[in-house]
This record gives sequence, C-alpha cells and structure tokens, in this order.
Amino acid sequence: MALSDLTEKAVLGAIAEFDALDREPFLQKYGFGKSRGYFLVHQGRRYDSKAIAGAAHGHIGAGFQPLRASDFSGGDKTVAKRLRELDFTILEPTHISHEGIPFEAGKLYHRQRDIHQVFGGQERGGIATPDGVPFVFLSTGETGEQFSYTDGWRSDGVFAYTGEGQQGDMTFVRGNKAIRDHLIDGRDLLLFEASRTNGLYRYRGCFAFAGWDMVDAPDRDGQQRKAIVFELVPVAEVEPAPPAELEEAGSKINHYLSSALLR
Repeated sequence: MALSDLTEKAVLGAIAEFDALDREPFLQKYGFGKSRGYFLVHQGRRYDSKAIAGAAHGHIGAGFQPLRASDFSGGDKTVAKRLRELDFTILEPTHISHEGIPFEAGKLYHRQRDIHQVFGGQERGGIATPDGVPFVFLSTGETGEQFSYTDGWRSDGVFAYTGEGQQGDMTFVRGNKAIRDHLIDGRDLLLFEASRTNGLYRYRGCFAFAGWDMVDAPDRDGQQRKAIVFELVPVAEVEPAPPAELEEAGSKINHYLSSALLR
C-alpha cells in the first residue's frame, strides 16, 4: 500500500468525509496533526493535505486501509507531489511571492503615515485589509497587552496570532477570513509589532497561514467565547525568531491559550 495507489475518486471521497465530519474530528479519526503549510484546495476550501491522502487510501476500494502518518515516506512534499499528479491544487508557504514588499524586516514604520496613507485599510484594530492591495497588514503588541496576553513565537517556530472580534465567538469573516484565505486571494501577510514609541511599528516580515486553533477565552465583556488563534509561519525572507523569545515561548503560549483576549 502506497501513495501511488491513490486515485482522484478516492481523494474526493476523503474530501467529502472531511466536509461531513469537519476538520478536528476528521484529524482525530485518522490520527493526523494539522498541516504546517501544505494544503489541498478544492472548490475554494482548504484541507490538510497529508490527512486527506492518508484517509483517501481507505477510499480506494476493497482491501485498502487508511494510511497512518508513519506510513508516509518523504513527508509533506511527497504527498503534495502525488496530489498534484492527480490534478489537485496544493498550496504551500513558498507560493507566496514576497518580491516587491516595500518594507525591510526589523525597520520601524509609522502606521498611519507609512502604511495607511500609502495603502489604505482599517486604521484601528489588528488586521487591515486595504482594497486593491496584495497585502494583509497584521499588528501585534498593542491592544492585547492591555488584557495581559501576548501574541508570540512558539517553540516549534510558529507565531501564534489571535484573530479579531470583541464580543461573542470569533468567526471567519472580514480580517479573520483574509488571514485564512490569503494564499487563495494572492495576498501576503505582513506582520508589524508595536514599539514603545506611539505610532511606530517594527516590520517583522512576511508570514503564511498554516492552521488555527479555537480556544476558550473571555471577550470584551468578560464572557467566555471561542477565540481563533492563527498559526503563522515565516517565509524565507523573514528573520528567525529572537532566541530570548523562543526560550520563553513555552510559558508564554500556555498563558496565551488560557487568557487570550480580543484584539
């Protein structure tokens, strides 16, 4: 049993099962973790490619069983190659074209003068989606600090970033949808971190959406709700996470997940 046995019909069967169960139950059923950048895109929806491939093996026909994660040789790239051979669209972080990004990693920029007056977009909140611009601007280290939580690096090299929405459960609309669908929409996620000087933000680089978690967190009124925590991975041109941040990542993310609040 191998990936070479996969057929288009079997993959479509796994996709239909994913849709019926939803993401979390599907991944739990087949014992896969969330994708870290390789996604199958079908009819505008994004699927964890390795989990789909593993489940699809059980949809081939009589005598075929689903594949476990340990059954794959070559990892995500091998899965992506086979799925592309079956004419499925596979997206990965390297598909982001960050050529022409008018910002330099590590440099300070004035949010209003250098970003919004040039590109437009919402001047308040953490996620700005200007019309007609191939960028989604993400701001961190501003509002969240008022509520004793911090977006930040995890020990696995993922940047945890809380979605927007001040009351009730967060949903994939507006800025949250823009982050999730940025590869499909052809937009770069540009992350800026607030400095101690009012209005100045440090450009941290270009990132790609790699997954999300729904966590329990209080909203603006102190009511418990579901909050979206995006998992962002840096593309090649982004400087690595500062060592000090990585050392503290374990304790930060535990605090983050237990007390994450609105942006």
